Amino acid sequence: MMLFYIFNSIKIKSLFFYFFFLSFSLSAQNQYASFQSLVRKNQNNPDSLYFYGNKILDLGNKNNDANIITEGYFILSQSQLFQAKKENAIVYLDSALIYKDEININNFFRLQRTKAIAYTQIREFENAENIYQDIIDQCKKLNKKVEIAHTYNGLGMIKKQKNEHAKAIDYFKKALVLWDSLGVDHAKPGLYSNIGVSQKLLGDLESSNASFHKGISLSKQNRRDQRTINRLYNNLATNFSFLKNTDSTKFYLNKVINYYKSTNQKFELSLAYLNKGQNKIFLKELDSALWYLKESLIEFKKKNHIPSKIENYRLLATTFLKKEKYEKALTYLDSAHQLSVDKHINYDLEHQYALYAEINEKKENYKKANEYLRANDSLKKVKYINKKGFNQVLILEDNKEKRKKIQTLNKENSLYKSNLFLSIFIVFVLAIIALLFFKRYKNQKSEVEQLQNQLDSFNDKFSKTQEETNLSSAILKLKSKAVLNTAEILYIKSDGHYAEISIEGREKPEIERTSLTSLLELLPKQDFVRIHKSYVVNIHKIKIINSTEVMLENGEWIKLSRTYKQELKELLKKDN
Repeated sequence: MMLFYIFNSIKIKSLFFYFFFLSFSLSAQNQYASFQSLVRKNQNNPDSLYFYGNKILDLGNKNNDANIITEGYFILSQSQLFQAKKENAIVYLDSALIYKDEININNFFRLQRTKAIAYTQIREFENAENIYQDIIDQCKKLNKKVEIAHTYNGLGMIKKQKNEHAKAIDYFKKALVLWDSLGVDHAKPGLYSNIGVSQKLLGDLESSNASFHKGISLSKQNRRDQRTINRLYNNLATNFSFLKNTDSTKFYLNKVINYYKSTNQKFELSLAYLNKGQNKIFLKELDSALWYLKESLIEFKKKNHIPSKIENYRLLATTFLKKEKYEKALTYLDSAHQLSVDKHINYDLEHQYALYAEINEKKENYKKANEYLRANDSLKKVKYINKKGFNQVLILEDNKEKRKKIQTLNKENSLYKSNLFLSIFIVFVLAIIALLFFKRYKNQKSEVEQLQNQLDSFNDKFSKTQEETNLSSAILKLKSKAVLNTAEILYIKSDGHYAEISIEGREKPEIERTSLTSLLELLPKQDFVRIHKSYVVNIHKIKIINSTEVMLENGEWIKLSRTYKQELKELLKKDN
């Protein structure tokens, strides 16, 4: 009887513990589900994500549940990514990946992809690409096409960040093919958005708009996908803004702004405000532009979103330039430029240098303006070289081969390096050089004498017929609205993108933003001649000619180059 009682007692206790454990597990699952629901509701709030991520992590640790623990770390990583704390996000993801052998394989791939995204955002592209390649290798063995499609999208984003937009489009299209084979449409609008952005950055706005419209059409089939639709509307607004189609820009931006306001998506609303500000600049509604740009900057600073801050600062600088507040414009432009340099973000530099040049030109600081225009030209040349596939490595290898050949020839000809041979050779070369210099000197002297005689004859002839010439009546109208009598021009000097026109009796030259070639076409051909790559001179103002310079009436010496000397000769011959 006692044994029976003990047996039943043990059985009751076991059942009690079993039900207690089951109810505790159900309670944990209910808590987890509740936290997940709250995470979804607050997915755009980094502070809420951080709070609930820690709650889920504590819950997972109490129940020793690897899947809940990794989900907690994942949500914490998302909170850090929102705040641009990419390194912290990677730490959380690495903590989650410790449990890789205990969790669902799909969760493992999601953690890996998120880690690759974080590496991409801090521009550690090699680490990101290695992770993506590992995912592809594993997923091909497991025939997991969904994961491969997501990974192709990630690789496309890396190529886009590296400004390899054609390669980015190839990866995005590979992902589209996989989604087509799976009959899945919900992932396509985001890909069409990425393709459209890359096409825009390649300068193909027509294809870009077509891609955005494809994405919108697919998104409309899924009414829940309003977020993607509005992202595509925003992209279209950006394109139309670039095309200066202000009506279409306004139409799409109003749709976007209303949606983001109603859904309280502050960061996305700031992006729309940024575009709205740019549109207002085109419409010359500068006070409105300032309001939108300053509003958007508040959120970009909170999120520390560097690319958006750079563009925002530059657009604020543009607005203040239009308002003729040049110092404020420079302050904002300096902020944009400093961020670009510190974060090694090069794609905006071309716009910045052009803006620096324009501001300095307005301040009449032409020297600085010219420096920035040259920097801008250099960037354009680099872009051209990159587009042509110029391979510096091949050139270095070619140079290496040339050096090897030279070293071989040096060894083969070591006999000729003897002191005796070198002495004889040097004396012989020096004699030839001396002879050539003497001959050149005689030729130059003869040429200068001939030119001077032609010039004297020309001046005598011009003095006698000066009243009959139309030189004094020739008028030059400049872009700056200045009107000059060409007879009073001494010479014109090129300074990069500007021309300095020196005028008789004036201390300061007249500045015009144009090239010497363009200006020469407007001047009387019988009176003006180019004598150097940087100088055009009024031939009637020349008094003395030597082999490398000419002296003007005011005693100023101007460079004369061998390349353009022939033009001077031909003009003097015509008039003689």
